[in-house]
Amino acid sequence: MSLLDTASLIVTPNGYKEGKLYSVIPSDGSGDLSVTRATTATRVNSAGLVELVPYNLLQQSNSFNGSPWAAVATRTPNAAIAPDGTMTATRIQLASGGIGYLYQGVPASSGAKTISCYIKGATAQTIGFNDGNANPNSINITTEWQRYTFTFNSNSLGMGIQFDNYFGVSPSNQAKDFYIWGAQLVEGSTAKDYQKTETRLNIPRLDYSNGTCPSLLVEPQRTNLLTYSQQISQFYNIGGTFVSNNGISPDGTQNSEKFTVSSFNSFHAGFFENASGATGNSFTTSIFLKKGTGRYFLYRAMTNTYATRYGVTIDLQNGTIVGTNTCGSPTGTSSKIESFSNGWYRVSLTMDGIGVQIGAVWCTSDTATPSLDALLDYSYTGNGSDSYYIWGAQLEAGSYSTSYIPTQGASVTRNADVISKTGISSLIGQTEGTMFVDVYRPNQSSAFLFTLANSVGSNSYLNSIYIFQLPDNKMVVDCFVSGVKQFGIETSVGITNGRHKIAVAYKQNDAVVYLDGVLLGTDTSCNIPPFSAFEVNNVDIGSTSNFDINSVALWKTKLDNATLAQLTTI
Repeated sequence: MSLLDTASLIVTPNGYKEGKLYSVIPSDGSGDLSVTRATTATRVNSAGLVELVPYNLLQQSNSFNGSPWAAVATRTPNAAIAPDGTMTATRIQLASGGIGYLYQGVPASSGAKTISCYIKGATAQTIGFNDGNANPNSINITTEWQRYTFTFNSNSLGMGIQFDNYFGVSPSNQAKDFYIWGAQLVEGSTAKDYQKTETRLNIPRLDYSNGTCPSLLVEPQRTNLLTYSQQISQFYNIGGTFVSNNGISPDGTQNSEKFTVSSFNSFHAGFFENASGATGNSFTTSIFLKKGTGRYFLYRAMTNTYATRYGVTIDLQNGTIVGTNTCGSPTGTSSKIESFSNGWYRVSLTMDGIGVQIGAVWCTSDTATPSLDALLDYSYTGNGSDSYYIWGAQLEAGSYSTSYIPTQGASVTRNADVISKTGISSLIGQTEGTMFVDVYRPNQSSAFLFTLANSVGSNSYLNSIYIFQLPDNKMVVDCFVSGVKQFGIETSVGITNGRHKIAVAYKQNDAVVYLDGVLLGTDTSCNIPPFSAFEVNNVDIGSTSNFDINSVALWKTKLDNATLAQLTTI
């Protein structure tokens, strides 16, 4: 029997559904973790693209009998065998002599959209299948299941998905009788694999930023303060022209903006700002950039009525930061450049805010060593042809960048990911046991938190063992019984970014912690609290947590030191 066979709980980022991350052990559902975020979010998918989670923009994608679906129709759920072999297809009957429809709308956003649905008719017939607005479309359906798709460009009138006997149907207003299953609306001009949704708000994010295997992305609450994250031309700009929807962006659709410099001797630049009351707090600004015919690019963060600035010079051909410049004595500064698919890079700048205004300036350059003025501005005579692609601007409070938060006319908040399981005392060793986590730390200022406790949420630490990262980057493992600290074992120095494996083995008067194959510390005088819950990213303790989970495992026995060293070696 292998070590894994003796575990009482193993969770890896593989199987999931809305609000749930499936456990490998046990496989009967009793170890599945609940996932709560209550907002949509983004991830990097297996193709290396930034993807909305979920990418299906519809709510209740296969439950058509109530809100948010509006209808003038007779709807009969579970009326036929669906394409997946289950009795979950819905029958739709539209009466003659008037307009009948089934419709769900979603907030409008620019660019191409594609709707899709599995449809079959009670008889061969023509029905309307469209976005419900200014793009009429009809399809000829048969008595066999087929997946139909329709691509359109959304506009200010809004958008959605509609089945009817009117738009594009000839003759219109006649009775229609058909079955539907698996409705979907996605960004872009290509239909994606069907993704079932309910509320759309609590789907785990399996992220591929760290390689070919997914990790579970866990982040704190953040707000993109910019109102038009994908329409950089909406902000002030000078010395060039924008063309919208001119290139394939990091999300795989044609919605990036191309900026071409003018031939004037001027700034070739733009800026965005937000009055957020940033005094004493870090903020981070980020943007996605791609080389066109131009190679060098300047990006800088600003605060203190823009008198304090921190900027970098970027080589978009090699994906490197080749220069750093400051004015006004900025503090808390750091920069990062990350590679994305198809030649895109994301550049992030962090600094401490002063006063109420924070913002960023982007500027093109004709050289790797531009002659900057006192405010880090650069003016030069453009050639009228150098071009750059820009997408996905973000301005957020915090000391590091988080996953991209798209906005369309207003700031957007992504809530923290909270992952937990209660009522599992039978899976957690009560008098002795072992907790193991394999975690990736992406940012110098990010933290991680795992808790075995007797409850979740507020004050759960009072009876718990938790693994936590302190603000000085040291890692600590604490144990409390009724609020009384039993032991605290921590690293002597801050841990690095990257992957770490941690194990905590415990029983009365015998606690051991291993980090990356090395014994971190022991305690021989401790009591153990009762356990009934496991929680990740408890926002009451670790609201700044940002990390990727590769795996989590529990044993109901205290593993020996040799096994712990082997288990945690990277």
